[in-house]
Amino acid sequence: MGKNQTLWCRALTLIGLIAILEFAVGVTVASATTLIMPNRDALMAVNMVVWGNTTQANGTAYSLSCGDASAPIAGTVADQSYIPRTCNYATAGVFSATLTVGAEVATAQVTVWDPAALSAFQLRAINVNMAIENGLRYFYFSQFNRAARFGTNMTSWRSATGSDNNTNSFSALALLAIQNHGHAVNAPATDIFQPVVQNGLNWLFDNAVQKDLTPCSEGGAARR
Repeated sequence: MGKNQTLWCRALTLIGLIAILEFAVGVTVASATTLIMPNRDALMAVNMVVWGNTTQANGTAYSLSCGDASAPIAGTVADQSYIPRTCNYATAGVFSATLTVGAEVATAQVTVWDPAALSAFQLRAINVNMAIENGLRYFYFSQFNRAARFGTNMTSWRSATGSDNNTNSFSALALLAIQNHGHAVNAPATDIFQPVVQNGLNWLFDNAVQKDLTPCSEGGAARR
């Protein structure tokens, strides 16, 4: 088989694999898009971060609104991968936080609760939900070289010391935490965490190595 035939066969194989993947898990190659955080809970008079991202170029005009009476912030995108602002809601209710980049608009529902109107059990549940959302945002923010890798097909996490040791382990645990809260590789295209999960799995599969498992030993004797 000639070189051109070999390349053609490889291309057909790749196209077939992409088609199978799209059919199996709904993964498609996205065009330029703007995404915002998932719907979440908040408490009156407590700061919280509204955030999103965009595949539009840095320098594109944007605005980010809390959805209440406060003025939106506006400017030009400096970091496609993370566009945040702090919101503080004075009243309880349901608000639509909105990220607009160029002509694209993404919204998330923020349900704001009055702590004085909640039982101790309800308040604890709301605080747990808020802690989960803040934790997931931390995982997103902490991707290794997040801005540089944004828009590529891989992502990973590493230790706070910057060591490459156990990068796969850190990455697997971060992905497991994200997936455990409903963000999967076949999540809707509007889920801001879907590309993170896909790219993290790409990293793990690409960096997987074969290891032979041998019996552990303790005191020189094999454990059975």
